[in-house]
Amino acid sequence: MGRIVLTGLTKTKGHEFKLNYLEESGKEICICACKCGFETRLIYFQNYGGIKELERVWKSHTEKGVNK
Repeated sequence: MGRIVLTGLTKTKGHEFKLNYLEESGKEICICACKCGFETRLIYFQNYGGIKELERVWKSHTEKGVNK
């Protein structure tokens, strides 16, 4: 699969995710960053699990009253 492609679904509620692909110790990693300053590393970005992981992170991050 490779990389996750973001859609407009991650640009609501005053938040906007971007995915940054970096190299660490010779391996590609994926950092999910929100314009509010929140950042987390996605572990399963190279397969279908990454989509579910991103969905879980987005939901958790944007729940009412939560600013993780």
